[in-house]
Amino acid sequence: MKGPAIISSGWWVALAAAVVTLVVGAVLVAPLFDRAPGSSQEADFDLSDTAVPSNLIVRAMNRDGVRALVAPMMIDADEVD
Repeated sequence: MKGPAIISSGWWVALAAAVVTLVVGAVLVAPLFDRAPGSSQEADFDLSDTAVPSNLIVRAMNRDGVRALVAPMMIDADEVD
């Protein structure tokens, strides 16, 4: 028994992939736009006196979101391959 034409043609796979991509994209990107421009609540520092307008500043992570390099391993130049 043959099913409906749209199911047997495979277009539903492309449509489902597009829907899943849009939903996942919206879930991942939406938190970036929830932050009010120029708000220092999440940033933990004042951005009110910057030369760049606060609506052009995009923050993807909180202050100190990247760990500092503490005592990185050092090697001499002649030891490098």
